[in-house]
Amino acid sequence: SNFGAAVALQGDLAVVSAHHFQLDPFGRVGAAFVFRRDASEWLLERTLFPVDLEDERSFGSSLALDGTTLLVGDIGADNPAGAHDGTVYVFDLASADNSDVTQLFPNQPSCFFGRDAAIYGEWALVGTGCNDGPAYLYPIRRQSADCNANGINDACDLDCDFNGTPDTCDGFGDCNGNALIDSCDIAIQHSVDCDGNWVPDECDLTDGNAQDCNTNSIPDTCDVATGLSRDCNANTLPDECDIADGASTDCNGNRVPDECDADCNGNMVPDGCDVVAGTSADCNADVIPDECQPDQDCNANGVTDICDIGSWDAIDCNLNLSPDVCDIADGVSFDDDGNGIPDECDRRPLPDAAFDIDGTVRTCNTDADCLVGLHPDSEVYCIPVPLELAALGTCYVQRNKYISIDPNLTTPSTQTARRISLVLDDGGTAILGWVGQPTASSANGETTPQWLSRIDGLPYYENWGDLDTIHVGDCEIVPGHAFRVQAIANGADISDDANYSAPLELRTVANYGDVVGSSVGHAPDGVRNFKDINAVVRGFQSLQTVSKVWLDLYGNFQAPFVPDFSNVSHVDISAVVNGFQGGWYPWFAPLDCPDQINP
Repeated sequence: SNFGAAVALQGDLAVVSAHHFQLDPFGRVGAAFVFRRDASEWLLERTLFPVDLEDERSFGSSLALDGTTLLVGDIGADNPAGAHDGTVYVFDLASADNSDVTQLFPNQPSCFFGRDAAIYGEWALVGTGCNDGPAYLYPIRRQSADCNANGINDACDLDCDFNGTPDTCDGFGDCNGNALIDSCDIAIQHSVDCDGNWVPDECDLTDGNAQDCNTNSIPDTCDVATGLSRDCNANTLPDECDIADGASTDCNGNRVPDECDADCNGNMVPDGCDVVAGTSADCNADVIPDECQPDQDCNANGVTDICDIGSWDAIDCNLNLSPDVCDIADGVSFDDDGNGIPDECDRRPLPDAAFDIDGTVRTCNTDADCLVGLHPDSEVYCIPVPLELAALGTCYVQRNKYISIDPNLTTPSTQTARRISLVLDDGGTAILGWVGQPTASSANGETTPQWLSRIDGLPYYENWGDLDTIHVGDCEIVPGHAFRVQAIANGADISDDANYSAPLELRTVANYGDVVGSSVGHAPDGVRNFKDINAVVRGFQSLQTVSKVWLDLYGNFQAPFVPDFSNVSHVDISAVVNGFQGGWYPWFAPLDCPDQINP
C-alpha cells in the first residue's frame, strides 16, 4: 500500500498517505490516514478516500497541511484537461463527516498534476511531474468555523498547541481551570509534570492521584526520584515523612530512619544511639560500639588496640589501627634511628633536596624539616605530601578555613612578601592579596601561640624565618579549593611575575565541618562524623584535642565567613553539626568576598 509515501504534521494532527492502498471492490485507489494525539498516544481519527473510487489511482501521492486544511494529491485521477492527468483534493478536517471537500484541476494538459503540493495561508501551490513544469497557484477560501460559538473565527481563537482547533474544542483536559489545556500548561512550564503523565502535578495532588506527605507541592514519588528526598527503606515515602508520621524512629536526629542506620551488633538500635545512650561503649569515639571493633591487644596491656589509640595511650601515626610500638616490634614498620617512631612517619617521602617557599634549596628528609605530631598539643600532624607538592618540600595539613605556610628556616634574615592566589577550575589563577602582618594568639588557653594572619591588599615584608607556621584565615579562604603562595624579595618589582618564587599549592578540606580524621588528633579524612563533633566540643571545653586552627570555622555574627583567629565557640560546634547533617559551606565563594569586617 506504500504506507508513508507522504506525510504531514502540524500540532496534534498527523496525516500519513498510502497511495497504493487497495479498497475492495474498487481496486487500488489510495488513502490518507488522519491521526490526532491524545495525551501520549496517536489515535486514528479518520481515513480519507478519493470522491470517485476508481482503480489505478494514486490518491495520497502528496500531502500538505495547514491548520485544518489538508491538500491530498492524486496523480492518477482524471481531470477536465485529460485522463489520468491528476488532481488535488482540498479537505477541511474541521468537518466531522469529510463532506467539505473540493478539487483543484490544471487549466491545460499536465503530466502528474498533484505530484507535489504546498499550502500557506489562503494559497495552495501544486507541482507537476513534467520536465518543464508548470506549477499552479490557487486561492483557497476557507470557511469561518466557530466551534465554541464564541463569535471568534476558529483560526483566530486561542490554540496553544497549534493543532488548528481552539483549545476549548480540543476535548483535552484543563484540570486547573486556567483556560489552558493541560498539555500546554506543561509545555510552557506554567505547570510541572514531574512524572510525565501529561497531568499537572497540582491536579494529581488535588485529585488524590499522588501523595505529598511533606507538603512541598511535589508528588512524593518525584521527591524520591529526583533526589530531593531519600527513601532508604524503599517504601515509596520520603524518609522525613516516615519519621514525622511515626512509621520510623530517628533516635539520633540525623533525619535517617533508624532501620537504615548502621547497626553492627544487630540489636535494632543504630550504633550512634547505642553509644549516646551508654548501651554500648565507644572508647575511640568513632561511633562504632566497642563490641563491634577488633579485640586485638598487641601490647598485652589488657586494653584493646582500638581503645589504646582512641585514648591516646598509644600512637598510631600511620593510621593502620595498630599501635606504633607493635608495628615496630612485629616488623610491620622499621625504626632505623630507634626513636620509637615508624620510619614512614619519621621521614617525609621527598627527595634529598627540594625548594622551599622562598626558592632556597634545603634538605627534606629529617625530622627537623617537617614537624611530626605525636601528641594533641603538637602544632602539626604530618601527613604524606601529595605529588604536586613534593618538589616544593612543604609539610602541611588541610584545614577548612585556613591555609598554613611553613616558615623559611634557612634564610631568616631575608625579607619577603607572600602573595596568595586562588586556583580556578580551568587551571588559571586569580590573585586574592598578600599574607598580612601576623599576630600571635593563645585563644582559649592554646598551649603554643598561633601565628595568625589575614589577607591584605598590600605586600607585607617579614623575616618569616623568625616565626613559626603562619595560619592565614579570611573570607577568601573557603573549603574545597586550592590556593597558591609565592614569595618575592623586598625591593623587587611586584608587577613582574619573573621575580616570584615557584608556587606552593595548598588545599583546604573538601567537606565543610570535617576537622579531624579516623582518630581524634589525626588530619581531616574527608568524612564528617561524630569524631568531628567530639573534637570541636572538646576544643570549646579547652581539652586540647587538636590545634584550634583546625576547629575555627565560624567568625562572629557580623562576619561569620571570617574565622575569628582560633577562637572556638558554640557557633563552631553548630557549624560542624551542620556539616555532619550534610550541609555545605553557606557563605561566599572566594571571588565573591564582601568587604572585610574585622571581628
